[in-house]
Amino acid sequence: MKKWILFFGTFLFTHLSFSSAYAYEALSGPSQLIQYKASKAYEGYTLFSPMFSDKTYIIDMLGNVVHVWEHKGDSPGLHYILLENGNILGNTRERMGPKPKPGEPMPKSKQNPNPNKGLNFGGGVKGLREIDWDGNVVWEWIPGPEQGSLHHDFVRLQNGNTMTNAWEHISKEEAITGGRNSKQTTDRGIATDVIYEIDPKGNVVWKWDAWEHRGMNSKNHLDINYITNVLPQYRFGNPDWIHLNAIDYNPETDQILVDSREFGELYIIDHKTGEIVYRWGNPSTYGAGDPPTFTTTGDQILFGPHNAQWIKEGLPGAGNILIYNNGWARPPVNYSSVIEMDPKTGEIVWEYKSKSENSFYSHHISGAQRLPNGNTFICSGNHGHLFEVTKEGEVVWEYINPVTSGGIKSWFDDVGFQANNMVFQAHRYGPDYPGLKGKDLTPKGQIAEGIRDSWKPRVDLKGATQKGAKKWEKLWK
Repeated sequence: MKKWILFFGTFLFTHLSFSSAYAYEALSGPSQLIQYKASKAYEGYTLFSPMFSDKTYIIDMLGNVVHVWEHKGDSPGLHYILLENGNILGNTRERMGPKPKPGEPMPKSKQNPNPNKGLNFGGGVKGLREIDWDGNVVWEWIPGPEQGSLHHDFVRLQNGNTMTNAWEHISKEEAITGGRNSKQTTDRGIATDVIYEIDPKGNVVWKWDAWEHRGMNSKNHLDINYITNVLPQYRFGNPDWIHLNAIDYNPETDQILVDSREFGELYIIDHKTGEIVYRWGNPSTYGAGDPPTFTTTGDQILFGPHNAQWIKEGLPGAGNILIYNNGWARPPVNYSSVIEMDPKTGEIVWEYKSKSENSFYSHHISGAQRLPNGNTFICSGNHGHLFEVTKEGEVVWEYINPVTSGGIKSWFDDVGFQANNMVFQAHRYGPDYPGLKGKDLTPKGQIAEGIRDSWKPRVDLKGATQKGAKKWEKLWK
């Protein structure tokens, strides 16, 4: 068998085989399906949009494409979700066009993927778009010049409205007047995170602004001068104050859940009052705990987190919060984990991390999803690594995104730190999901063909019922 080169933080080592007991980040090896144990996995369909692609895919458990959307006009942004009506909802980026030749300046119209005030600190997008099964745009919203710059995440509410993350600009003068330390404020000022709620007609019907909830040493306010204690380059002059990157909504309590990469926290916001009613992950941000040092984590738990969400009613762990803890700037060593936390007690009730800490690490993007059978579906986004684990931590399905900035690849060869096959988030949908009802889910082949000569995935089809299973048996027998 070819040797595997695994990523362990900043270290590499060679491993002759891989174990199903934990996931890995492959630097040299196959893309697409790695392993599948049908009797233990949640059989469904996985939706994902590679970050260097103009397509959104749905694949079955064997990695066969069952449907694809080819995005017209603007490029897809970070990710799409499948709605119950069979449409997909996601964000868009301005199509960049061909790169200029060496030495030529970038055209002004192509310098930033979002034209609104040039605010983009990673995760910036142009607008929101809903697309039907056949690829037709049925709804779109792009903020006007007087509004902010959208970024990262969104959620469709039961009343048809949509909530989304955004940035708005605070000038240097206004920031300092509002309490920002002048020594850590550049001429760029700062970006305050806001949340827009937009109705189907495109009207902003509700807005939350972090700037209105600033204050020091208060559990209900955000310190305008807080900076992460570990990375020196973030100590001064970082305009990206909070950097929210997720949003979820609980219709039963009328509350909103977001998380902050910069603060290392998650927040619950009351929709009626706009007040921060709960926060968790880093008590040192409001003077209630010890901050991390270069060698210890102090009382901080979350480091650069993403995709905070309530586990939905009817799923194992319902009411708890699931979050991808990236481990960015976690001392003394970076590693990622997925945490399930009980907000009633603040206790971690379940956590997945690799037995070898740094074999599972994504310093940004990424997410997780609780499945009906109690398993957890994980997207380690930086490496396009999608996998499913049981409650006990056994990996029962594993897939590597083959779509890269350099094209579609069935094998990654000595790609270094990153294969440019990133996936912001991925989502698993059961065969009974309303959005799939009546849809043609016939397997249409792999994204990358020609994998047989290089690699044979480990597959146990006992209990598999999808159409792709019979096709797989014929292909590999």
